[in-house]
Amino acid sequence: MNNIGTIDSDGAADGWLFIYYSAAKDSFVSYQIMSGNPAMVWDFDGGLDSKDELPENWLNSDQVISIADGDGGTQFRANYGDAQVQGLLTLNYPGGNYQISPETPVWRIQYSTSLADTFLIVLVHAVSGAVIPPVSGIDDASVAGEIPETFGLSQNYPNPFNPDTEIRYQLPAACHVSLKIYNLMGQQIKTLVNRKQPAGYYAVRWDGKDSNGQNLTSGVYLYRIQAGSFAAGKKLVLIR
Repeated sequence: MNNIGTIDSDGAADGWLFIYYSAAKDSFVSYQIMSGNPAMVWDFDGGLDSKDELPENWLNSDQVISIADGDGGTQFRANYGDAQVQGLLTLNYPGGNYQISPETPVWRIQYSTSLADTFLIVLVHAVSGAVIPPVSGIDDASVAGEIPETFGLSQNYPNPFNPDTEIRYQLPAACHVSLKIYNLMGQQIKTLVNRKQPAGYYAVRWDGKDSNGQNLTSGVYLYRIQAGSFAAGKKLVLIR
């Protein structure tokens, strides 16, 4: 169990991560609780069995993986013999390079391999089964026409993650932005952003590698933003 959010002076936390390991299946299942509510169901070995019952009209993981296989997953498996499938079911997908309205039930199916520096993500609507296509030009860019009223740094998503995750932040005014990754000893691991940016909403992705392009080991890391006089930081969890 790890705290992944803010801990108040009285010991209360807004986010907790519970990770369970099955020796029989040699796999992990994790449950993230944010503000007292389940935030995601994540299986690290492709079994995707949830402890919670899905609403009657929602697609289950087997159905969704079949859809994702037809949208490139089968070819990915054929290309990489060690391919693993990870599934995330959520009502709070942050968007990124996908145009998804709030409260939309979404399955995020990710195919990954240790044989190459590549992966495949397929987003599927949990009710209709429609594949949600990405929209180019959103990641690491401001959403045109929208200016936030305050500075902000969001929790990375997904969390935990493998192989990559998205970090979103917002700027109410133009300023120099520094966004960096650190280990728990405070050592700098990677600089994601170090430049002046105009006001807007931003999203950047981190692939779990250090500044030399080397894969980092599983563990808890920190990310910190300095934007003008605004500073904030949060934890993220990398699982290999």
